[in-house]
Amino acid sequence: MSDKTPLERDIETRELVRTPGIIKLLILILLSGLIVVTVYTLILKQELIGKDQQIILMQEKHQNEKSMFIKELKELRTRTGNNQIPSTKIQENH
Repeated sequence: MSDKTPLERDIETRELVRTPGIIKLLILILLSGLIVVTVYTLILKQELIGKDQQIILMQEKHQNEKSMFIKELKELRTRTGNNQIPSTKIQENH
């Protein structure tokens, strides 16, 4: 049998289970850092989504302008009789 009283055993158990304050502080700092990184990542994702939308809009605008230019060029060629405007290698990509 053990020579320890229930109070001594309880104290030993609590000492083994008890977490030092510095460890708690370290865990708190690590969790705070993780939260900051997560928020920063979400902000960057939102900015990236916005940039992607801008790129898509610019591509659509470019395609529309290109189509309008080709249409105007064809109309100009038909009005002037094809001989006065040199042929270009513009192709529509749809």
